[in-house]
Amino acid sequence: MREKFVDMIRNLAPMADPALEFSSIIENIPSCDFTKLFERLLVDHGVPTESVHSDIYDNIIWEENNPENDDSDSFNNDLMRCYNTNPSLYMSFLSFIFNRNKVLAKKMFLTTKFRLADCIYNDAVTKNDFETILAYDIALGSDIFRNKGYDVLHNICRAAIISPMKLYKMKKLVLAYGPDIMLWTSNNSISSSQTNVSNFLYSGYIAITDPWLKVDETLDFIINVCPLALKKSFDARSGKLNAYTIVMQRCDSETDPRDQMIVHNVFQHFYLADLHTIYNSKGQTFQDLVGESGNPLVLGYLEKKFDIRIPNTSA
Repeated sequence: MREKFVDMIRNLAPMADPALEFSSIIENIPSCDFTKLFERLLVDHGVPTESVHSDIYDNIIWEENNPENDDSDSFNNDLMRCYNTNPSLYMSFLSFIFNRNKVLAKKMFLTTKFRLADCIYNDAVTKNDFETILAYDIALGSDIFRNKGYDVLHNICRAAIISPMKLYKMKKLVLAYGPDIMLWTSNNSISSSQTNVSNFLYSGYIAITDPWLKVDETLDFIINVCPLALKKSFDARSGKLNAYTIVMQRCDSETDPRDQMIVHNVFQHFYLADLHTIYNSKGQTFQDLVGESGNPLVLGYLEKKFDIRIPNTSA
């Protein structure tokens, strides 16, 4: 019945060549009513219409313990890779799955190769469609944006540039799940101890001023959305780092307005107790590290903020 279902969808495409791969004709398939397709399929096979809530209906798409469920060549995955060529088909199928069976939908959402979380990567996915997917994710409790097998936020924040569309989607995630989502990291990455915040401050092009890229807006969001993420440390080749040490290394000009802006935004969340906290195995406090760095911008900012004198020990 599964093959028959695929054939029914294939026949919706005008002039579809039966010899073509299913994925190659998806572009020409219009948005369709999957519920009616399934009803026709069941009737054709002699299944009473009052049985549409039976397991037969769902197993056509997702048979339990079938290896095809996580097969990148399955028709489910073909449909869910088609957003760029056929967004309406993509969303109509997703809506059908969600409304049909919440248990089934959650299983599909959590299948790594289903890669529904790609909607946050793909700038072609519209704001409305992203918000629909996010609403489904919340309703199902599938938490696809914190899937340890597919760490999308980590990958976005480790990129050099976060596009305005990705920034919009990240803001929606924070509204939906709370700012702590920026603290989350995958267990399956070498740099898994990095928060999404330190990730971008460490890897991103934070000095770019192109208005279209909205880097200032990105930095404002990244830095201020979850202050706890600024303190979380991770191990790097150069030693133990967090957002404060990253900015101390990257922003040191007393005359550059951008450096001043970043230092102010980050260190406004820094407290006197943080200055005296032991930071590494050498027993150094953060104050020791600041003095050792010789960074005049950070030194000056902290001295003024706390009305103290920090010896410059860099010489």
